[in-house]
Amino acid sequence: MSADGINKAILELESRPTTEDTVQKLASLYIIRDQLQSGIPPVVKDVETELDDILPCYKDYKKVKRRYQLHEVPKEAVQESLKDVCKEIDEFIHTLFNNTDMPEERKQIKQLITNLQSIKAP
Repeated sequence: MSADGINKAILELESRPTTEDTVQKLASLYIIRDQLQSGIPPVVKDVETELDDILPCYKDYKKVKRRYQLHEVPKEAVQESLKDVCKEIDEFIHTLFNNTDMPEERKQIKQLITNLQSIKAP
């Protein structure tokens, strides 16, 4: 969508009655318009930064887990290491969610969280 298209869509939505859907669409369009005007790159870099933090944490977890299996470290070390991995995944999901601009995207992420909550232990 071009900058002109965004401005036209904003004007059209501003002339409509105020509804939750209209407000959400306007908010998204305002953000996009402001980013285009300011030359700020998309916030994808924040998401990528968080994603890049996960793998090193997971690799550390694997090393600690292996050392636990060799009886070199206590199980608390594994728990702490896994806690770090979970923290990084949590930060990634929060950043991804906060950088969405469509209700449909947020719905997908919420569905992912629901699916994760329904996992049953083996």
